[in-house]
Amino acid sequence: MSSTMEMWDDALPFCGVVADIKCKRCGRTIRNPAPHKRYCSERCRKRAERARWKAKWKKRGVNKYIGGRDK
Repeated sequence: MSSTMEMWDDALPFCGVVADIKCKRCGRTIRNPAPHKRYCSERCRKRAERARWKAKWKKRGVNKYIGGRDK
């Protein structure tokens, strides 16, 4: 066996750690993860942002839109 193959035998346990990063909103595995990435897509990131915004206003008990439906 070449020294390169031995190097990969040592590195393989660490390769799995990067692949196990999950999206904070939907739980999907993130492809090509960056160290700071928390969401699988821009769509998931925006939906999570909207959910946080809505929860903040709901917690305050403020109806931001007068005459709007309460969901």
